[in-house]
Amino acid sequence: MYKKIKSASFLGAKSLPIHVEISATQGLPQETIIGLPDTVIKESRARIKSAILLSGFKFPAMSYVINLSPTDVLKRNTSLELAISTAFLMVTEQISIDESLCFIGSIALDGSITQIRQILPLIYFLPNYLDFTFVISKKNEADIAPLHGLRYIAIEHLHDLKQLNASQIVTVKFTAPTFLKSLINFDEVKGHALAKKACVFSIIGRHPLLFIGSPGIGKTMLIQRMQSLQPPLNHHQSLENCCMELLINNQFKYDPSPPYRTPHHSISYAGMIGGKNPPQPGEITRANHGLLFLDELGEYHRHILETLREPLENKCIQLSRAGTSISFPADFLFLAAMNPCYCGHYFDTKTACRCLPSQIQKYWQKISQPLLDRISLCVILSKPNHNDISFTHHEMISMVKTGISISKKRNPKAIPNQLLEIDAIYEMSSISEKSDYILTNFLSKHQHSIRAKRRILQLSRTIADANNETRILNNHITMAIQLSQHHHLH
Repeated sequence: MYKKIKSASFLGAKSLPIHVEISATQGLPQETIIGLPDTVIKESRARIKSAILLSGFKFPAMSYVINLSPTDVLKRNTSLELAISTAFLMVTEQISIDESLCFIGSIALDGSITQIRQILPLIYFLPNYLDFTFVISKKNEADIAPLHGLRYIAIEHLHDLKQLNASQIVTVKFTAPTFLKSLINFDEVKGHALAKKACVFSIIGRHPLLFIGSPGIGKTMLIQRMQSLQPPLNHHQSLENCCMELLINNQFKYDPSPPYRTPHHSISYAGMIGGKNPPQPGEITRANHGLLFLDELGEYHRHILETLREPLENKCIQLSRAGTSISFPADFLFLAAMNPCYCGHYFDTKTACRCLPSQIQKYWQKISQPLLDRISLCVILSKPNHNDISFTHHEMISMVKTGISISKKRNPKAIPNQLLEIDAIYEMSSISEKSDYILTNFLSKHQHSIRAKRRILQLSRTIADANNETRILNNHITMAIQLSQHHHLH
């Protein structure tokens, strides 16, 4: 006798469809599980046998071989126990069930179907999960509530499999909670009109931002208020972040608010990037679709900062451990602040800098040129005029909405300007010869790279969007150059 049941298992941060195959033949009574099961799954043999007997079923003395296909992937969780138990009852002809159903659940010794703590990411990351009808534990109903359109049958005990039928199928209907706006805003910040514009452009085009200035000048205060400019996440983004949090700390929280992560400079490599075995996501994944703020950028370990270069461009992080390569999302907006030197007054016009030239050079060696090249907005802050209340929070919000709206109309796939290539920018934007000359002259004068040209053009495109302009004008190019003060740093 032979039967096959559908289930699912984790493959890093993704899910993999699993076929639980079982054969029952005459021979020495035994149960063999093959197909790279881990220790937890191997231990489930005794638990499943006890659950079947205590649920009022029989356990005929035969030779059973249970294969978990595909066989070249390690299976690490107990979500396969319900599928294995169902396959056993089918191969011994004690129940008859539609083989198109997908079974996900753990089994207790008495036959109860227990809760899977990470069932939401397990189902959501399964390819084409809306095409399946799942059989799950009754205790997991609240966990799958955000999966709108999902079809499932919830059971409490193994003996419920006897009455399983299509009339029990439930379809999830989900309404997202209301987005809560940030209580802090930019009206509390006096002056800093140029820095506020940098914050707006950073949000619209998803451009990385670095503020440099003396202690207490307002770098952190400005960046903290960027949360209030962020539009709410869509359902897919909220679900992806919710699943990542479940993988990290088993906490279920569906939240349409963009995350705002501020890891301390003493954080470890694994804490920031991800690590352990099997690999776990780090802070750059927890900031997915949100903001990652590194205060006192020069105090972070250099090898951590250098590892950020690839996620800044690829929007994901690839981790390899013991022959396993796992990809985690890392689509964050990078924000940073730092002093210009050890004493903090190198660019200050009123307070003299106390650092030696060799100390300033050593300080800036912590930040590599390739990393700086990936930061679109590099702004050196000066002392603000506290009587200046120009560029209000309301005006900033209006500019963000305008910029994002123009960008989406031009680009239905919603690719942020920060990812556009040079050819695409020239193709979609009318750039005058004078604007091109201004840019070329600036790049030649400061010996900038091709990446710097791309960075300034991307920023110019965002500035044009923010001003409701389809063309890139001279003032957009000059504004982008004004906000790209990288040449002052080395």
